[in-house]
Formats: sequence, structure tokens, C-alpha cells
Amino acid sequence: MQQSKQVFASDDIKQDILKTGIRKLERDTGISHHTLEKVLKGQRVRRKTLAKIMKRLPLYREAGKAELGQ
Repeated sequence: MQQSKQVFASDDIKQDILKTGIRKLERDTGISHHTLEKVLKGQRVRRKTLAKIMKRLPLYREAGKAELGQ
């Protein structure tokens, strides 16, 4: 059986997107703000698209900790 090409984002991912900022993610990933808004609204997006977002989010978490001196 083939996996679905469309997936939903978890609440944790949505919170990380909001903390990072839509515009910043849009610039760094090349994903349109319309697609990022779909993720935040809980709508389905392509698996590859969500994977791109998830790949970038840990980089922002680490940068945030470094700025806070943690």
C-alpha cells in the first residue's frame, strides 16, 4: 500500500513555525507563505514540503538558544 503524498503538521511544528516567523521560513526554504499558512491552519500539504520545513526548524531552535546564552 502506498503512503499518502499529503500530510498534516503536528501542533509542535505549528508552534515552531510561529516562533520562527513565516517570512523568515519563506525566505530560507523557498516555500510560499500560502503553503505555510495552510500548514498553520491544519490543512494538508505535500510530505516533501513538510519535510523541508522540519529540516530547517531545528536550526532556528539552536540559534535561539545561542542568542539566549544557553
